[in-house]
Amino acid sequence: MHHLDVPWLPSHIEQREGRIMRQGNQHDEVDIFAYATQGSLDASMWQNNERKARFIAAALSGDTSIRRLEDLGEGAANQFAMAKAIASGDERLMQKAGLEADIALERLRAAHDDDLFAVRRQIPDAERDIETSTRRISDIGEDIARLVPTAGDAFSMAVLDAVERDHKTAGRT
Repeated sequence: MHHLDVPWLPSHIEQREGRIMRQGNQHDEVDIFAYATQGSLDASMWQNNERKARFIAAALSGDTSIRRLEDLGEGAANQFAMAKAIASGDERLMQKAGLEADIALERLRAAHDDDLFAVRRQIPDAERDIETSTRRISDIGEDIARLVPTAGDAFSMAVLDAVERDHKTAGRT
């Protein structure tokens, strides 16, 4: 896929790329190239797409505690930031975009580590639940062995020294 121009909206890029990354595509891997002319408006167009993608990601996240939009939309927005930096030709912008991508990766790693820690913390609880359930299975097995059928004519109820075999009479007692 070759982006020869910079669209006005991030959704246009998603639409273009979505056409080639669809289910049933005969190619497992797809290369995507974006072209920009150094010193042209391409850099500002990529910057606009970056800003719009971050805003859209913030709006769709539903988080009302958001104070800065730069912290959201790491996926597409970082791609647009890198394209903007490359198109501008400014080495500092390219370095900044690279550092922002590194920070995003570090956040993902930290979130993964947190998830891993939470799962490891749940293991002892799950093992305890297995022991308890295993013990309950044997207790339930003993209860089933002691079960006395009471359906139909097999019904009987002992109250003090009297044994009732009729359901209605037993219910009144």
